[in-house]
Amino acid sequence: MTHASTAPRILHFPSIGRGSFAPAFADAALSERELAQREAVVSSLTSRFVLAQEEQRRHLARELHDDIAQRLGLATSEIGALIEQEGESSTVTHRLAIVLSELRTLCTDVHSMSHDLHSFKLEYLGLRSALFDLCKRHSHQGFEVILRAGENENPKSKEVSLCLYRVAQEAIANASKYSHSATVVVTVAKEKHVFLLTIEDVGVGFDKSQISQGLGLLSMEERVNLVGGELTLRSVLGSGTKILVKISDKDQPWQVTLT
Repeated sequence: MTHASTAPRILHFPSIGRGSFAPAFADAALSERELAQREAVVSSLTSRFVLAQEEQRRHLARELHDDIAQRLGLATSEIGALIEQEGESSTVTHRLAIVLSELRTLCTDVHSMSHDLHSFKLEYLGLRSALFDLCKRHSHQGFEVILRAGENENPKSKEVSLCLYRVAQEAIANASKYSHSATVVVTVAKEKHVFLLTIEDVGVGFDKSQISQGLGLLSMEERVNLVGGELTLRSVLGSGTKILVKISDKDQPWQVTLT
C-alpha cells in the first residue's frame, strides 16, 4: 500500500520587496493630484460663470437705467404736459392722469429692477453704502430692514463684497416673503481679516428639514463656498431665522475687469 506523504506542503509566494507597493501608491497619489486639478478647474469655471453672470447683470442694469428708464421718464413728462393743457375737468385729462400714475409706478419698478440686477453703489462706493441702499429700498410700512455697520466695514476684495451683498439681498428678499417679521437686522462686522455678516429676523422660522429649494439657500451657499467662506443657518419655528456668513478678506481683485 502506498501511503500519502505527510511532509508539509511548502507554498511559494512571490517575494515582496520595498518597491512592490510603489505602483499602487503612485496611482493613489496620481488620483489625488487629478482630483485636486479637477476641483481647481471646476472652481475656476464656477468663478468665471459668476463673473460672466455679474457682467450680464451689469449690462442689463445699465440698459434699464440709461435707456428704458429715460424713455419712460420722457413719456411721463409729456403726459404731464398734456394734462396741464387739457385742464382738470376734461375726461381726457382724467384718463391721462391714470396713465401717468401707471407710468410713474413703472418707472419706480424699472429703477428697482436696475438696482437689484447690479448695485453701482457697491461698485463705486463699497459694501456699506450698497447695503444701506439695499435696506432702505426693501423697507416699507410694516417691514423695516435695519443696517448695523461701521464706517470701515468695506472688504478690500471686490469678490468678497459682491458675495456678502448678494447673500444679504437674497436673505432680505426671503425674510420679506416668508418670515412675517416686522423687522430684519443686517449686521456687518470685521474681526481682524474676517468679515462677519448676519441677517436676522424674529419671524415664524421654519423646519430646516422641510426647507424649500426655492428659498435660494443653495445659491447663497455656492457663492460663499466659492470665496472660501462659511455659511451657517439657524432657524426655529416661532422664533425666527438667522444667517451667519464668515469670509476672509483676501484682497484679491477679480480676474475680469468690469467695463
